[in-house]
Amino acid sequence: MSAEHHASGLPAAVEAVGDPAQTTRLQEEIRSLAAERGAVILAHVRRSPRQKSILANETGMLHPLRRENTDKRLIPFRQSASCRFMKAITLPKLRDCLRGLAPQVRVEKDIAQLARIPIERMIAISMS
Repeated sequence: MSAEHHASGLPAAVEAVGDPAQTTRLQEEIRSLAAERGAVILAHVRRSPRQKSILANETGMLHPLRRENTDKRLIPFRQSASCRFMKAITLPKLRDCLRGLAPQVRVEKDIAQLARIPIERMIAISMS
């Protein structure tokens, strides 16, 4: 599934969070994007001729990458790059949030605009 994007670079489904009629579409798009992003990183490591690579990401990504690439040495850029908030996210919690579209986090427009900058950069990097 190819993601439809707004001018902001964010998936169109992100804009539909408050519309219950869009819940199914949002769920499908998030599943697709998550699988795509994980697959991109995994495929890159698999295809790389390098036997040693530095991963500049949350260290939780190392375990599945190492499991799939036992012949390669994957080194965390920063061993302390562990996010306790990311570790609290589980598939059942994500499912429940998408089903009920709750809880919702609302931020001031100027803060949201600033927060989009790193997200847009990550999307641009992952699409290149």
